[in-house]
Amino acid sequence: MSLQRLAVVAVKAPMIENLTYLQNENFSVKRGDVVVVPLGFNKKSNGIVTKVFEATEDEIKAYTFGLKHIISLDLDLPQLSESYLKWLEWIADYYIFPLGLVLQYCFPVLDKTKKQKKINHPSGVPIIEKKAQHKLNEFQQKCFDDILQKEDFPETGPPLIIF
Repeated sequence: MSLQRLAVVAVKAPMIENLTYLQNENFSVKRGDVVVVPLGFNKKSNGIVTKVFEATEDEIKAYTFGLKHIISLDLDLPQLSESYLKWLEWIADYYIFPLGLVLQYCFPVLDKTKKQKKINHPSGVPIIEKKAQHKLNEFQQKCFDDILQKEDFPETGPPLIIF
């Protein structure tokens, strides 16, 4: 009986239980590695390896579902240290929150870009056209001219008059 290496992976999905995958023959994984795994039909998901163990072919056949292989290591993200992974597992346990979803928040967002939505309806904010500058009456013009004649007053154009 030959032994095969299996890995328990916490995937970024709203699942309380972690998923078990067969290790890929081209590389080996260890606890804390970030991997890409198949999830459902034609979907891939990132996940963190939480446990690595060996099982016989009979033990693998005892699973009620077929085990899939890990697709690849995600080399863009670093491996999590043991102490950091234990802390994240404690957070997931304490808040009764899926470990995979807790783990997605421990890495910075690298390549997510938000698509801008095209708005087909008016925004509700009226567009106000710019009006011509207010024309001063005689009294206002006299005050303005008097102010400009003061030596210590900066001459930068007509001031903004707020009523």
